[in-house]
Amino acid sequence: MATSNSINANSTGLVRYNGTGTFDAVTTTNHDVLIGASSNGITNVAPSATSGVPLISQGASSDPVFGTAAIAGGGTNATSMSTSTGIVKYDGTRLVTSSTALIDSSNRYTNTAQPCFHASLTSGGANVTGQSSVYTVIFNNVEYDQTSSYNNATGLFVSPIDGRYLFCANVLFNGIVAANNITQLYFLVDGSTQQWGFNAGCNNMQASGGQLGMSISAVINLGATHFIGVALAVYGNGAANISMIPGNTATFYNSFSGVLLC
Repeated sequence: MATSNSINANSTGLVRYNGTGTFDAVTTTNHDVLIGASSNGITNVAPSATSGVPLISQGASSDPVFGTAAIAGGGTNATSMSTSTGIVKYDGTRLVTSSTALIDSSNRYTNTAQPCFHASLTSGGANVTGQSSVYTVIFNNVEYDQTSSYNNATGLFVSPIDGRYLFCANVLFNGIVAANNITQLYFLVDGSTQQWGFNAGCNNMQASGGQLGMSISAVINLGATHFIGVALAVYGNGAANISMIPGNTATFYNSFSGVLLC
């Protein structure tokens, strides 16, 4: 038996069959997205007020929505990036731009959060060794320290993060006397472990007041919160006759620097 239908549309919109023998109108709004409704009907989703926001599926039992798209592995994308030359990274929740690691328009990389420091000795260090005592050199003048990890009162760099660091040190001292025969310069890790040292003889500088310069460098694996300093020991005399030679901001006679490599 044929079904008797009639059109009962009295407003602007799409024509639909309401299931009770009548066709009526479905009002739509400008820019809405039409989606399926219950009982094979039609409904709509209003667009997002923000341009560029995608329509996101909410699964088989919910209507789609405009929002932030999910990325593989969970989390959500940032809807905008705050730094035009920043590196995009995943912070465990979403994609963000780095405010410190930057690549400029010429593809040059900088990172102001990378552990890196340089300090020099501009005062102090008188009569510190000569009788075999171990002196941790106090490089009192900090030229730069990107992570505030070097202590200019103790002469120690405290590692802010696990990694392999390149350290370099230069020392210049005087006061060598005839009894002084051996000099040791080395990095002192955690106050007790002697590593990456350098020995030098003083016998060819036995004139009173003789001076000697030494340099060392090494790539050292440090765990977070471990610390490192530069140690100097001069042997052979009965008194502490060795003094560091201070420089100024233009003459780095004594310096200590380090940078995180990887």
